[in-house]
Amino acid sequence: MNLLLLAIGYLSLFGGESAPGAAPASDTGRSLYFVAPASSLSWTDGGSLGAHAELVEWRGGSTRPYLGPYAVLEGAGEVYLVPPSDTFNESFAVDVHSARIAVRLPAGGAARGKLFTPEESGADSVFFGEPGFALERAPAFQALGFEIRPDQCTATREEFLRARLTHDERLLRLNAPGSAWWRMRIDDTKRELGPPEATNAIIDGRTLMGNRWTRTDVDDTFELFTGGRALSENLQLDRMILPGPGGVAEIELASLPGIETASYDWKASVEGKHPELDPLSESIPEDQHAIFFPSFDAFLSVIEECERQGNQWYQIAEPSSEDQAVRRRYERQMCLPLNAVTKTLGPLAIQSLALTGSDPFLRTGTDLAVVFQSSTPKILFDYLVAQQQSALAQIEQAATGVQAQAFQGAFSLADGTEPVAWQAVVSTDASVRAYLAQSKGMITVSNSLAQLERVVRAAHKELPSLARSDEYKFFRDRYPRGTGESAFVLLTDATIRRWCSPRWRIGMARRTQVAAWLADLEARRLACLANAKEVTRENLGHTGLDNFEFVGNGRSIHSKVWGSTRFMRPILELDLNRVTTAERDAYERYRVRYQSRWAQFFDPIALRLDVSPDGFQGDLTVMPLIAGTEYRDLREWCGESTLQGLSYKPENAIGHFAMTLDPEGRHLKEFGSMLSSMGGQAGSVSTGWIDGRVELYAHEDAFWTEYAEAEAAGNDEQFIGENFHRLPIVVAVPSKDPLRMATLLTAMRTASASAAPGLLTWTTLEHQGQPYVCIRPVKGAGGGFIDLDEVQICYAALPSVWLVTFREDLLKQALERVAANAQKGAEGSAQSTWFAGSACLEFSPRLPLFLYGFGEDGFLETALASTWAALPILNELQRAFPGQDAQQIYAESFGAGTLGSGQGGGAGFAWNEKWSSFESTLYGLPAAPRQGPTMKSLLAQIERLALGITFEQDGLRAKARLQRVRR
Repeated sequence: MNLLLLAIGYLSLFGGESAPGAAPASDTGRSLYFVAPASSLSWTDGGSLGAHAELVEWRGGSTRPYLGPYAVLEGAGEVYLVPPSDTFNESFAVDVHSARIAVRLPAGGAARGKLFTPEESGADSVFFGEPGFALERAPAFQALGFEIRPDQCTATREEFLRARLTHDERLLRLNAPGSAWWRMRIDDTKRELGPPEATNAIIDGRTLMGNRWTRTDVDDTFELFTGGRALSENLQLDRMILPGPGGVAEIELASLPGIETASYDWKASVEGKHPELDPLSESIPEDQHAIFFPSFDAFLSVIEECERQGNQWYQIAEPSSEDQAVRRRYERQMCLPLNAVTKTLGPLAIQSLALTGSDPFLRTGTDLAVVFQSSTPKILFDYLVAQQQSALAQIEQAATGVQAQAFQGAFSLADGTEPVAWQAVVSTDASVRAYLAQSKGMITVSNSLAQLERVVRAAHKELPSLARSDEYKFFRDRYPRGTGESAFVLLTDATIRRWCSPRWRIGMARRTQVAAWLADLEARRLACLANAKEVTRENLGHTGLDNFEFVGNGRSIHSKVWGSTRFMRPILELDLNRVTTAERDAYERYRVRYQSRWAQFFDPIALRLDVSPDGFQGDLTVMPLIAGTEYRDLREWCGESTLQGLSYKPENAIGHFAMTLDPEGRHLKEFGSMLSSMGGQAGSVSTGWIDGRVELYAHEDAFWTEYAEAEAAGNDEQFIGENFHRLPIVVAVPSKDPLRMATLLTAMRTASASAAPGLLTWTTLEHQGQPYVCIRPVKGAGGGFIDLDEVQICYAALPSVWLVTFREDLLKQALERVAANAQKGAEGSAQSTWFAGSACLEFSPRLPLFLYGFGEDGFLETALASTWAALPILNELQRAFPGQDAQQIYAESFGAGTLGSGQGGGAGFAWNEKWSSFESTLYGLPAAPRQGPTMKSLLAQIERLALGITFEQDGLRAKARLQRVRR
């Protein structure tokens, strides 16, 4: 739970498609087959393939695979465009003339279709992304009609199947949505072809682990400064254990040791502290994650902020073509609709609420509980009962074959008090799974009876609760209730240990395996329906999972033990008492590796979120960082001090970075030793004159606008090469010992003269009585990418600060600013950073206009690739189920909605008749891309963004503040 992210040419990826309305693909043994180079086709409209020889049609790793040609048929049958060889090669690139077209036709008629291919060289290009920040340039597409006569169909079925196998295996390796469909078809094809490697269920490791997209430097910077890197390092939820196949479960799970890293002793940290606790903390088990909302309005503000910003920013962090619509799925399941009635009643009946559960696997299926503190408990309870009854009635009226039933019972308590009654409505497909109870003045709704019982028993002190946890009290003292808080999130030591325990890790591995089997069964069920075959166990075949049943008139497959692709049974409910030797060994490898990352203690994570109409603030604590953390170098640079009042930033700065520097740290000492060595001096040149920090700020300047214009014209690299000397950035290093600073500057000059004699000139100048130095290369020094004749480095060594910049005019401004502040009797302008931490970064969107030129490619590539990755399966289902909703079929079968890039806000897919393909409503399709959200459009929503981190007690505290542009 991270608290806050394909290749054969485009549709040729997913290959040949029949036009809408075509009959399902089936083979009765009377089919005809055509396999030949695309250049051998007979064109019906006088067109031609053209001479475009620079196509990259089957190259992986970016959006480029989608830029190639594809084919469709007007009637029944199948068509695929594949490389000229069946040999799989990730970097295989060919011209369309060499590509093969493989066609299967029903006997008795000619085949007509269209080949969609780039036009002749020199045709107008299509730009992906905002003009000026194009990710790709690709030739415009054309549609060429073709016809295949029966007498031309001389290929064998084996030739056709091998071509289709090449196509399907490429798709599976892309790990795009619908991988279960491609696995199923690969399995059937290999079985028919009869190779020894034929298998019944091909499960690619990347399919189980999920997509891994290329990240950019911009992504990494944000992850570093927001603490996201620390969360990933500490939780490691994406690390699965992968036990070998087979074996008998005969080892007692209880005999397996869990994480043994020591817990931090919080007694001294909370001594004398008496923070106000959340009223609902008495009902939250200590070993579960908890999110507290101080009011229903605060809850709504967080939800609305997530809807406003979260979908787009979350897509940067975890790109995916699939949108499981998690919130909507759990709202419906627990009978907690967030509608107009709820928004009206909620503030009146709910004082505060909390979300909790035993694991973070929201996408695949987890146990959740919502606990309410109410001023009118009877009204709220009656409303929740009415919601359950309404859900029951809706299922009965729908008459889809899904059954639902109301239940009731009670939990007996150890203290002998009156049992706590509960009632529930549960459907056979788990789309509704709502349990309701009232105890200790709190009302709880859960999708799991086991979870409901844990909350009730915690409230009655039969289980340890957060309210009695010292670490909870510590963080509640650090993050006091009230004062604008919108949400408080806590992951305790006990919670993280639970997530890393043998039961949860092995349970997760088993569920993942079963999820693959269920997806394979769903794919085979769809194949039966597409080919007018009865959906029976015999026709589905064996996939390793036998205990399943058909639900909703055969519309889905459900396991009484494991659940379905739409909702896997929570690990908390699984009967998991014994494990196999392979599972034990796999977990032990995971445990040893995980524990090796902790130097001493194993501690919790807390987050406070404040949401307002103007933006939001987040404050995250991760304690401690792992031993091999990626923050190690930065922590060594910063040392233990914190920033205290930043002094040299001008008022018109549009970007500002500052960090503490440890003069006695390894990095600065190594720098001093290097200068001593180069200058021939005895001993190390001291950097102890540095007064604890370094600052870098960017001026508002015409440079940024000119760079954007150059980027728009595609001349950004040339612009940087010609204008590097104009970069409006100033570095300020405060000094506490001018003499030692002078020693270092002398060493630098000596080292320069020794290493490159005669190549640099050092000129001393003056501004308003203050001397400064400009270092320039001698004329004709060359420079390659950057014209060195124009570059200079200007610096001024003042008693209080060393100023360095490329721009002489900016240095003069800085000198004037320091002099003016000195007259005021203060060092600097008395401006202070918003966050006194170890490092901070603050900027307005004007600077990102320049920065996103370095990150836009990665953003657009991710957005386009993750969006277009959904097109293959949608087009395949459109072909197999003409006249039906392909998106709904996919969502009902595989438990996810293909909403493309996770953008929300009406995003989705629609059929494009002209190009015989689905297209994204945001980004179009490769043959006809459209302008969609870009990094610039996201950054344009921001007035200012400030990020900061502090290293403390072997841990990390990260703050972020986003000020939104007012409309």
